[in-house]
Amino acid sequence: MFKKLTLTILLFSTLALTACQPSTQPDSSSSATSTSKSTSSSTSSSDPSEDGAAMSARATLTTDASDDNQNKLLSRAIEWDYFVVDGLKGEIDDGNLELDLDWTNKNDAAASFTELGKIQVFQDDQELTMLTEDDDDFNERVAPGKHEDGDVSFELLNTTSPIVIKLATKNGDEPHVINVDLN
Repeated sequence: MFKKLTLTILLFSTLALTACQPSTQPDSSSSATSTSKSTSSSTSSSDPSEDGAAMSARATLTTDASDDNQNKLLSRAIEWDYFVVDGLKGEIDDGNLELDLDWTNKNDAAASFTELGKIQVFQDDQELTMLTEDDDDFNERVAPGKHEDGDVSFELLNTTSPIVIKLATKNGDEPHVINVDLN
C-alpha cells in the first residue's frame, strides 16, 4: 500500500511540475509589452561561442576588391529600449571591414550611438581594432526619433577567417550576433 501511495504522489508531482513549466510559445500579450527584446528575422542560436547572444544571424561578405557593392548583413531591424538598428551593410576593402550602420534614436533626449549601443567585431577569437579615423557619425548626437547612419572600419587579421559582429546595448545586454563568412 505504501509503495502505491508513493508512486501515486510521485506521478502527480511530475505531472504538476510539467504543467507548471513556462510555455515555449511566446505569449502575444507579453511580446507586445516587452520592448527590450531584440527582434530580427534571423534564427536564435544555441552555439556556445556566442555567449549571451539574444539573437544571431549568418551572412557572407566577398573579399573581391573589384566588387564595390556593400553586402546587406541584416535582413530586418533590431530593436532595443532606446535605439533601433535599421540596417547594417559591410564590405572588405584593403584588408579592412567597413560597416555602414543605420540607426534610430528612441531615447527621450538627444544621444549618440556610442551613448546607447556598441558594436564589436571578432575574428579568430580576438576583438578587432576599430579604426578611429573612420568613426564619423557614431559620436554625433541625434534628436529623439531621428535616424542617422554611421560608417566604421575594423582592421581584419586576415581575409579568410570568418568574423563575428556583435551589436548590443551600451552595457552589453541583449546582443545580436552576426556570423559572417568571408569568401
